[in-house]
Amino acid sequence: MTAQPACDGPASNAQASVPTRPHVLIVEDQQINRDVITRQLGHLGCSVELADDGIQACVAVMRAHFDLVFMDCQMPRVDGFQATRSIREHEKSHELRRTPIVALSASLLGQERDRCLAAGMDDVLSKPAPMAQLRSVIERWTGFAAALAKDAPLRPNSSEQVLDMAALSALRALRRPGRPNLVIDLIADYLHSTPARIEQLGAELGGSGTSRGDLAHGLKSISASLGAIELAQTLGRIEAAQRGGGNAQLAAEAAPLREQYARACAALEKILQAERQIEAGSA
Repeated sequence: MTAQPACDGPASNAQASVPTRPHVLIVEDQQINRDVITRQLGHLGCSVELADDGIQACVAVMRAHFDLVFMDCQMPRVDGFQATRSIREHEKSHELRRTPIVALSASLLGQERDRCLAAGMDDVLSKPAPMAQLRSVIERWTGFAAALAKDAPLRPNSSEQVLDMAALSALRALRRPGRPNLVIDLIADYLHSTPARIEQLGAELGGSGTSRGDLAHGLKSISASLGAIELAQTLGRIEAAQRGGGNAQLAAEAAPLREQYARACAALEKILQAERQIEAGSA
Protein backbone atom coordinates (compact mmCIF):
# COMPACT_ATOMS: atom_id res chain seq x y z
CA MET A 1 0.00 0.00 0.00
CA THR A 2 1.27 3.48 -0.88
CA ALA A 3 2.10 5.62 2.12
CA GLN A 4 -0.20 8.55 2.63
CA PRO A 5 1.03 11.99 3.71
CA ALA A 6 -0.09 13.08 7.14
CA CYS A 7 -1.52 16.53 6.53
CA ASP A 8 -4.51 16.23 8.83
CA GLY A 9 -3.84 18.41 11.83
CA PRO A 10 -4.40 21.78 13.43
CA ALA A 11 -3.98 24.97 11.50
CA SER A 12 -0.57 25.92 12.81
CA ASN A 13 1.18 27.58 9.90
CA ALA A 14 0.02 31.13 10.61
CA GLN A 15 2.77 33.72 10.42
CA ALA A 16 3.59 34.88 13.95
CA SER A 17 5.81 37.84 13.17
CA VAL A 18 7.14 39.84 10.26
CA PRO A 19 10.14 37.90 8.90
CA THR A 20 13.33 39.56 7.73
CA ARG A 21 14.15 36.85 5.19
CA PRO A 22 12.20 34.10 3.42
CA HIS A 23 11.72 30.81 5.24
CA VAL A 24 11.96 28.01 2.68
CA LEU A 25 11.29 24.27 2.78
CA ILE A 26 13.34 22.04 0.46
CA VAL A 27 11.78 18.65 -0.31
CA GLU A 28 14.41 16.51 -2.02
CA ASP A 29 15.50 12.90 -1.48
CA GLN A 30 18.93 13.08 -3.17
CA GLN A 31 21.65 14.20 -0.75
CA ILE A 32 23.84 15.94 -3.34
CA ASN A 33 20.91 17.90 -4.74
CA ARG A 34 19.84 18.81 -1.20
CA ASP A 35 23.31 20.09 -0.34
CA VAL A 36 23.54 22.19 -3.51
CA ILE A 37 20.19 23.95 -3.23
CA THR A 38 20.58 24.43 0.53
CA ARG A 39 23.86 26.25 -0.04
CA GLN A 40 22.34 28.24 -2.92
CA LEU A 41 19.38 29.40 -0.87
CA GLY A 42 21.60 30.28 2.07
CA HIS A 43 23.69 32.33 -0.34
CA LEU A 44 20.51 34.18 -1.32
CA GLY A 45 19.67 34.98 2.31
CA CYS A 46 16.99 32.34 2.95
CA SER A 47 16.48 30.32 6.10
CA VAL A 48 16.05 26.68 5.13
CA GLU A 49 14.42 23.53 6.46
CA LEU A 50 14.73 20.11 4.81
CA ALA A 51 12.40 17.21 4.10
CA ASP A 52 13.44 13.92 2.50
CA ASP A 53 10.08 12.97 1.01
CA GLY A 54 6.45 13.93 0.64
CA ILE A 55 5.40 12.65 4.05
CA GLN A 56 7.99 14.79 5.83
CA ALA A 57 6.96 17.74 3.64
CA CYS A 58 3.33 17.49 4.71
CA VAL A 59 4.29 17.26 8.38
CA ALA A 60 6.58 20.29 8.05
CA VAL A 61 3.96 22.45 6.32
CA MET A 62 1.37 21.50 8.94
CA ARG A 63 3.80 22.41 11.73
CA ALA A 64 5.26 25.72 10.55
CA HIS A 65 4.86 28.63 8.18
CA PHE A 66 6.95 28.66 5.00
CA ASP A 67 7.18 31.48 2.50
CA LEU A 68 8.06 29.01 -0.26
CA VAL A 69 8.38 25.26 -0.80
CA PHE A 70 10.72 23.72 -3.36
CA MET A 71 9.25 20.28 -4.14
CA ASP A 72 11.05 17.46 -5.92
CA CYS A 73 8.68 15.48 -8.10
CA GLN A 74 10.11 11.95 -7.99
CA MET A 75 10.65 10.65 -4.44
CA PRO A 76 10.12 7.37 -2.57
CA ARG A 77 7.12 6.71 -0.31
CA VAL A 78 5.16 9.82 -1.35
CA ASP A 79 6.15 11.82 -4.42
CA GLY A 80 5.89 15.56 -4.92
CA PHE A 81 2.61 15.41 -6.81
CA GLN A 82 0.75 13.53 -4.08
CA ALA A 83 2.35 15.64 -1.35
CA THR A 84 1.26 18.86 -3.07
CA ARG A 85 -2.32 17.63 -3.46
CA SER A 86 -2.40 16.74 0.24
CA ILE A 87 -1.01 20.14 1.24
CA ARG A 88 -3.63 21.91 -0.88
CA GLU A 89 -6.41 19.84 0.69
CA HIS A 90 -5.06 20.68 4.17
CA GLU A 91 -4.97 24.40 3.37
CA LYS A 92 -8.50 24.32 2.00
CA SER A 93 -9.99 22.35 4.89
CA HIS A 94 -8.36 24.64 7.49
CA GLU A 95 -8.88 27.88 5.49
CA LEU A 96 -5.14 28.61 5.41
CA ARG A 97 -3.21 30.86 3.04
CA ARG A 98 -1.86 29.14 -0.04
CA THR A 99 1.84 28.36 0.35
CA PRO A 100 3.71 28.79 -2.94
CA ILE A 101 5.08 25.43 -4.10
CA VAL A 102 7.67 25.34 -6.87
CA ALA A 103 8.45 22.01 -8.50
CA LEU A 104 12.06 20.90 -8.85
CA SER A 105 12.12 18.83 -12.00
CA ALA A 106 14.88 17.35 -14.13
CA SER A 107 12.51 17.67 -17.09
CA LEU A 108 10.75 20.81 -18.26
CA LEU A 109 8.82 19.13 -21.06
CA GLY A 110 5.30 20.42 -21.48
CA GLN A 111 3.68 17.24 -20.17
CA GLU A 112 5.75 17.29 -16.97
CA ARG A 113 5.06 20.98 -16.38
CA ASP A 114 1.32 20.47 -16.93
CA ARG A 115 1.34 17.59 -14.45
CA CYS A 116 3.02 19.77 -11.81
CA LEU A 117 0.52 22.59 -12.23
CA ALA A 118 -2.41 20.17 -12.23
CA ALA A 119 -1.24 18.78 -8.87
CA GLY A 120 -1.41 22.28 -7.38
CA MET A 121 2.15 23.51 -7.77
CA ASP A 122 2.59 27.16 -8.71
CA ASP A 123 5.76 27.09 -10.80
CA VAL A 124 8.37 24.70 -12.17
CA LEU A 125 12.14 25.03 -11.95
CA SER A 126 14.72 22.84 -13.63
CA LYS A 127 17.44 21.21 -11.54
CA PRO A 128 20.19 21.96 -11.04
CA ALA A 129 18.77 25.48 -10.90
CA PRO A 130 20.96 28.46 -11.85
CA MET A 131 21.28 31.09 -9.14
CA ALA A 132 19.61 33.76 -11.27
CA GLN A 133 16.52 31.58 -11.72
CA LEU A 134 16.38 30.80 -8.01
CA ARG A 135 16.56 34.48 -7.18
CA SER A 136 13.80 35.27 -9.68
CA VAL A 137 11.53 32.56 -8.24
CA ILE A 138 12.13 33.73 -4.66
CA GLU A 139 11.34 37.32 -5.55
CA ARG A 140 8.27 36.35 -7.61
CA TRP A 141 6.63 34.15 -5.00
CA THR A 142 7.75 35.65 -1.68
CA GLY A 143 8.23 39.36 -2.36
CA PHE A 144 11.68 39.26 -0.75
CA ALA A 145 14.59 40.71 -2.72
CA ALA A 146 17.39 38.13 -2.85
CA ALA A 147 20.97 39.34 -3.04
CA LEU A 148 22.67 37.39 -5.80
CA ALA A 149 26.45 37.20 -5.58
CA LYS A 150 28.47 37.16 -8.77
CA ASP A 151 29.70 33.79 -9.93
CA ALA A 152 33.35 33.03 -9.39
CA PRO A 153 35.44 33.02 -12.59
CA LEU A 154 35.88 29.72 -14.36
CA ARG A 155 39.06 27.84 -13.58
CA PRO A 156 40.74 26.44 -16.69
CA ASN A 157 40.83 22.66 -16.55
CA SER A 158 41.43 19.80 -18.94
CA SER A 159 38.11 18.33 -17.82
CA GLU A 160 36.11 21.02 -19.64
CA GLN A 161 35.26 18.70 -22.54
CA VAL A 162 33.61 16.22 -20.19
CA LEU A 163 32.20 18.53 -17.51
CA ASP A 164 30.24 21.74 -17.68
CA MET A 165 32.66 23.96 -15.82
CA ALA A 166 29.99 26.61 -15.32
CA ALA A 167 28.14 24.22 -13.00
CA LEU A 168 31.27 23.71 -10.89
CA SER A 169 31.98 27.45 -10.95
CA ALA A 170 28.48 28.10 -9.60
CA LEU A 171 29.16 25.69 -6.73
CA ARG A 172 32.48 27.38 -5.94
CA ALA A 173 30.69 30.72 -5.77
CA LEU A 174 28.61 29.42 -2.87
CA ARG A 175 31.56 28.90 -0.57
CA ARG A 176 31.88 31.06 2.53
CA PRO A 177 34.94 31.65 4.74
CA GLY A 178 35.28 29.05 7.46
CA ARG A 179 32.83 26.66 5.76
CA PRO A 180 33.70 23.30 4.19
CA ASN A 181 34.55 23.26 0.50
CA LEU A 182 31.26 22.30 -1.16
CA VAL A 183 32.93 21.14 -4.38
CA ILE A 184 35.19 18.74 -2.48
CA ASP A 185 32.34 17.40 -0.36
CA LEU A 186 29.95 16.86 -3.27
CA ILE A 187 32.47 15.27 -5.63
CA ALA A 188 33.80 12.98 -2.90
CA ASP A 189 30.24 11.91 -2.06
CA TYR A 190 29.45 11.32 -5.75
CA LEU A 191 32.56 9.21 -6.33
CA HIS A 192 31.82 7.19 -3.19
CA SER A 193 28.07 6.67 -3.58
CA THR A 194 27.42 6.29 -7.29
CA PRO A 195 29.48 3.21 -8.35
CA ALA A 196 27.07 0.82 -6.60
CA ARG A 197 24.09 2.65 -8.08
CA ILE A 198 25.57 2.44 -11.58
CA GLU A 199 26.12 -1.28 -11.07
CA GLN A 200 22.53 -1.66 -9.90
CA LEU A 201 21.29 0.26 -12.93
CA GLY A 202 23.44 -1.94 -15.18
CA ALA A 203 21.82 -5.02 -13.63
CA GLU A 204 18.38 -3.58 -14.30
CA LEU A 205 19.29 -2.78 -17.89
CA GLY A 206 20.72 -6.28 -18.29
CA GLY A 207 17.43 -7.84 -17.29
CA SER A 208 18.34 -8.99 -13.77
CA GLY A 209 16.35 -6.28 -12.03
CA THR A 210 13.19 -4.24 -12.42
CA SER A 211 12.75 -0.48 -12.37
CA ARG A 212 10.34 2.29 -13.31
CA GLY A 213 13.26 4.60 -14.06
CA ASP A 214 13.69 5.92 -10.50
CA LEU A 215 17.36 4.97 -10.25
CA ALA A 216 18.24 6.56 -13.58
CA HIS A 217 16.27 9.65 -12.56
CA GLY A 218 18.22 10.10 -9.32
CA LEU A 219 21.59 9.55 -10.99
CA LYS A 220 20.63 11.99 -13.73
CA SER A 221 19.90 14.85 -11.38
CA ILE A 222 22.99 14.49 -9.19
CA SER A 223 25.25 14.06 -12.25
CA ALA A 224 23.86 17.27 -13.73
CA SER A 225 24.47 19.09 -10.45
CA LEU A 226 28.20 18.39 -10.82
CA GLY A 227 28.35 19.33 -14.49
CA ALA A 228 28.35 15.83 -15.99
CA ILE A 229 25.83 16.94 -18.60
CA GLU A 230 26.55 14.31 -21.26
CA LEU A 231 26.10 11.54 -18.69
CA ALA A 232 22.97 13.20 -17.30
CA GLN A 233 21.45 13.40 -20.78
CA THR A 234 22.12 9.69 -21.37
CA LEU A 235 20.56 8.84 -18.01
CA GLY A 236 17.53 10.95 -18.93
CA ARG A 237 17.07 8.99 -22.15
CA ILE A 238 17.45 5.72 -20.23
CA GLU A 239 14.82 6.88 -17.74
CA ALA A 240 12.41 7.73 -20.55
CA ALA A 241 13.02 4.38 -22.25
CA GLN A 242 12.49 2.48 -18.98
CA ARG A 243 9.20 4.23 -18.41
CA GLY A 244 7.78 3.85 -21.91
CA GLY A 245 10.23 2.62 -24.53
CA GLY A 246 10.86 -0.81 -25.93
CA ASN A 247 13.81 -3.10 -25.27
CA ALA A 248 15.59 -2.04 -28.45
CA GLN A 249 15.34 1.64 -27.55
CA LEU A 250 16.52 0.94 -24.00
CA ALA A 251 19.54 -1.02 -25.22
CA ALA A 252 20.50 1.74 -27.62
CA GLU A 253 20.22 4.48 -25.01
CA ALA A 254 22.16 2.43 -22.42
CA ALA A 255 25.09 1.54 -24.69
CA PRO A 256 27.33 4.54 -23.85
CA LEU A 257 26.46 4.64 -20.13
CA ARG A 258 29.49 2.97 -18.57
CA GLU A 259 32.00 4.74 -20.79
CA GLN A 260 30.44 8.13 -20.12
CA TYR A 261 30.27 7.43 -16.39
CA ALA A 262 33.95 6.43 -16.32
CA ARG A 263 34.93 9.62 -18.17
CA ALA A 264 32.85 11.76 -15.82
CA CYS A 265 34.36 10.12 -12.74
CA ALA A 266 37.91 10.54 -14.08
CA ALA A 267 37.26 14.22 -14.77
CA LEU A 268 35.68 14.74 -11.35
CA GLU A 269 38.62 12.98 -9.68
CA LYS A 270 40.98 15.49 -11.34
CA ILE A 271 38.84 18.37 -10.08
CA LEU A 272 38.79 16.84 -6.61
CA GLN A 273 42.57 16.50 -6.46
CA ALA A 274 43.04 20.06 -7.71
CA GLU A 275 40.61 21.42 -5.12
CA ARG A 276 42.38 19.51 -2.36
CA GLN A 277 45.75 20.86 -3.45
CA ILE A 278 44.35 24.39 -3.35
CA GLU A 279 42.95 23.72 0.14
CA ALA A 280 46.30 22.38 1.33
CA GLY A 281 48.16 25.38 -0.09
CA SER A 282 45.86 27.87 1.60
CA ALA A 283 45.93 26.15 4.98
